[in-house]
Amino acid sequence: MEQLKIQIPEGFQVDSFNTESGVIKFKPKSLPLVGRIKTFEEVCKEMSQDPKDYEITSDNPRIAARQALDRVLLICELFQKEAEELDPNNTNQRKWFPWFDLEISPANPSGFRFLGSDYSNAHTRSVLGPLLWLPSEEVTDYVGRTFEGEFKNVIILKKK
Repeated sequence: MEQLKIQIPEGFQVDSFNTESGVIKFKPKSLPLVGRIKTFEEVCKEMSQDPKDYEITSDNPRIAARQALDRVLLICELFQKEAEELDPNNTNQRKWFPWFDLEISPANPSGFRFLGSDYSNAHTRSVLGPLLWLPSEEVTDYVGRTFEGEFKNVIILKKK
């Protein structure tokens, strides 16, 4: 049996190989989401969603917060895809959440900033909790910092 060894270009992986023609097709390797996805529009592209479907259109602060929550849920859903399935009944598995500081102070004059990540490995009884879980402290820190404004739109009701 004859063999041919080829060098796969860096950053690529084999997509397909045609045994009749000998043509090998390559595709870019998927890069981790952390560091690559920086905007809500990129989240939508990755999730095959139209950003217009997630626009905050209401002047009613409560309805606008619900529309903003749809955006946050989509962000969390995307970042959950890279992890093992998060099981609410598995107390050995950490479920990470971003935490935000709402106190107005010299260190936080806007009254809203990403404070850090925390986890729970207890059973959950929350209806919304599993939708907002993130798989690791690294991912949660990244999502909390990168999408801080998206979380703010959910937590702080804007008065119009």
